[in-house]
Amino acid sequence: INNVETLANVPQIIINGPEWFRSFGTEKSPGTKVFALGGKINNTGLVEVPMGTALREVIYDMNFIKDRNLSGNSSGSSSSTEIIEFDELYEDAKQIVLSEKKTSISYIQRRLRIGYNRAATIVEQLEQSGILSEVNAKGNREILI
Repeated sequence: INNVETLANVPQIIINGPEWFRSFGTEKSPGTKVFALGGKINNTGLVEVPMGTALREVIYDMNFIKDRNLSGNSSGSSSSTEIIEFDELYEDAKQIVLSEKKTSISYIQRRLRIGYNRAATIVEQLEQSGILSEVNAKGNREILI
């Protein structure tokens, strides 16, 4: 046994059997994984998901990240009364995206010399304001204006 997480699975494997444990996760990586989530999300704390679950799915699809629509309407449509507090570097990032045609978080991070999380927040703000699209199947964003 290599770590506490593995040790924590032992009683359930003994009680339910190894096939029960293998029913979670992938064929080559059975079981679950525990993540600690924090930051600007709906629910901070620990989450346990099947192995092979993409972290993007945990954060976005399992509703851990704060709703992009701040008006409380979960339909995804934007409200005209919606107020978004933009990062002080939002306009600088917008100029970089529009002039240099680069949309990656890491590019904006390097150009503005800021941390990755702050750059990610700014990219989300660019998406909320209609400058960038959501991430596509290839993990890229389109410039919409």
